[in-house]
Amino acid sequence: MEKFTKRNSGIEMRDIMWILIVPAELGNQEINLMEEAAMQAGLPWDQLATLYAPIASIVHAENMDDEYKKCLNVLGKNIAVVDVKDTVQITVYQRGRNGALREITAVNNLPCGEASFHAAFENLIVEIVGSRVWSKFRQTSDYLDFTREWESLKRTRVSGRFKVMKLPCTLMDLFQECTHSCLSDAIEATKYTDLLKVQAGKLNMDSDFLIQLFQPSLDTLTSNINTVLENKTVSNDAVILLVGDFAECDVVQDTIKQVFSGNRVIVPNECGLSALKGGVLYGHMYE
Repeated sequence: MEKFTKRNSGIEMRDIMWILIVPAELGNQEINLMEEAAMQAGLPWDQLATLYAPIASIVHAENMDDEYKKCLNVLGKNIAVVDVKDTVQITVYQRGRNGALREITAVNNLPCGEASFHAAFENLIVEIVGSRVWSKFRQTSDYLDFTREWESLKRTRVSGRFKVMKLPCTLMDLFQECTHSCLSDAIEATKYTDLLKVQAGKLNMDSDFLIQLFQPSLDTLTSNINTVLENKTVSNDAVILLVGDFAECDVVQDTIKQVFSGNRVIVPNECGLSALKGGVLYGHMYE
C-alpha cells in the first residue's frame, strides 16, 4: 500500500474496488481473518469484497464467451469447477434464480495435480543421474532454469516422435564429475535407451513415454472427478469447468474431454489465470 500511495499514477484509492479471492475450502472464520488482515494493510472496508476462487472462475468463463454463458447460466444447471494446480480442488455449484450459485459438494487438496506429475519426472531424472548428482544439482541456479524448461515442455502439444528440452551444462558436468562417464552413454545402458536420447545438450524424450509420465496423475484425477459426479446430489449433465495451471496442458484437457465425453467440458483461454481474471471482472460488476 505504501508503494501504491507513493506512485503518482493518477489513480486514487477511492477509484479502486479490491477483490479478495479465497480458496473454496475456507470457512467464515478464516475469511474474516483474511478480511481483517486486508483492512489492516490499508484496504478500505467499503471497497473490499471477498470471492471464492471457483466462483471467480465461473465469472471469467461466462463473460469471455457467449456460448459459455448460455451453457453456464441455466437455472438448475450443475457446474463442477475442477481446479488443477499442484493439488486438485473440485467444487460443484447449482445455478439458482437471478444467477445465484449454491455449493452442492466439494473435495479439496487431492494429490493428483501438477505436484504428482513433477514428482514422477524428478524420480525419472534421479533414476538416471543418481541421487548424489541430483542433490548437488538442486543447489545450483540452473535447477530453476531446468524446472522452467520442464514447465514449458509439458504445456506444448505432444506431437511427433520426440519432445525436446534443454539440458543444463551443470547437470551434465556434475554427472561426469561424479561418475566419470557422460550422460548419453549412461542412458544407453538403461531401459530407457530407446525412449531418451541426449544430443547436442538436449534431452529428446519419446512422446508416448512423456504421456506415460502423465498417466498416474490423470488416472487419479479422472477417478476423483467421476466420484464427485456420481454423487446423488449432482446431476448427470453437470458442466465441467477445467481451470488451473496444470489444466493448460493439452494432455490433461484431451483426457478430461475424452473420459467425460457425455458432459460439456469448458476450458477457458488462459485457464491458469481464470480465478484472477474472474476476480477483476467481478470487481467491475460489483454493486
